[in-house]
Amino acid sequence: METLYWDKEEALGRFSNSEETLKHLVHVFIECMPKFLENLQKSIDTKELSAIAFNAHSIKGSSANIGAKEIQRVTREIELLAKYSPTSIESIIDLKNELLDIWQKSMNIFKEYIHSIEENSSIEFSKEIFCRELQILKEGLVHGEFIDSETNVVFHTKVDQELSLKIKRLEYCVDTFKKEEAFSVIDSILNKVCL
Repeated sequence: METLYWDKEEALGRFSNSEETLKHLVHVFIECMPKFLENLQKSIDTKELSAIAFNAHSIKGSSANIGAKEIQRVTREIELLAKYSPTSIESIIDLKNELLDIWQKSMNIFKEYIHSIEENSSIEFSKEIFCRELQILKEGLVHGEFIDSETNVVFHTKVDQELSLKIKRLEYCVDTFKKEEAFSVIDSILNKVCL
């Protein structure tokens, strides 16, 4: 059976079959993944199991978001080993090496997909998708979920200058865990854009 590196159809279903949204998120994932891998490597080098689990969890969540099945699978295994098998650093290193190979293969698939966009086209989000993603972000904050501003679609949406300033403020609030202020900014954006 052929390895499924990317389940594009599942990912499209998650984003209301919006090719524009998916292409944007794949592009963001390609840009962010080297830093994610660097952070994972640093935590493996220092053998900090909690940091390994955290970094693997971050990659797992981002890859699940876009349907990168093999990356999701391997990072889940790394996370579980780091959490529940403290003597497993060699196995974690082996999985990390497997992850690098999977990443290269996945990246080629993703880049091919990205290149299907015409050279000068820009991806714009619909108001409906932006508002839905903003509501999802708010729910995540309410439930205490980790919000990764590097990969969250809200922070990469092309908007006018006034709204861009609010989104930058929201990103700062999320990154510095200023939850109440983040709610205020979200409500302000929702009232301006989504009503």
